[in-house]
Amino acid sequence: MIFEDHEGTLWMSPQKGHLCYYDRDSNQLKLYFADENNPASLFAPSIRYYYTDRQQNVWITNDRGVDKISFYPNKYRIRPIDNGLEIRAFLADKQKRLWVASKKGNVRIYRPDGTLEGYLSPQGIITPQEVTFGKKCVLFYGR
Repeated sequence: MIFEDHEGTLWMSPQKGHLCYYDRDSNQLKLYFADENNPASLFAPSIRYYYTDRQQNVWITNDRGVDKISFYPNKYRIRPIDNGLEIRAFLADKQKRLWVASKKGNVRIYRPDGTLEGYLSPQGIITPQEVTFGKKCVLFYGR
């Protein structure tokens, strides 16, 4: 994963690495810490997928869940969206909702503001109750 934010900062995650940014002044790749004063706050040990939305927010999935990195109005801010689940896939639809499929076997749907809209049921309905698909279920997203 490599992307450039609106400020011109290059962000990347080397294979099986942590979220890093390129410091042009020092010509070095630096690890990102959620709290720069806390060395234990190293962010996202294994980024699986990422998506950049129209507002240039970056949505990432990792071993712990989904996070949204916002670059405006602040330099950058990370907001955990869905932690604790191993994410297998995610997709942003035309309504700017985020569909997140977990190893647990459920699909969560988030509104553009990051709040949970609900869960996908086997009937294709979004419901407020958590629904888990069977282990042999394969989901296909189409247009």
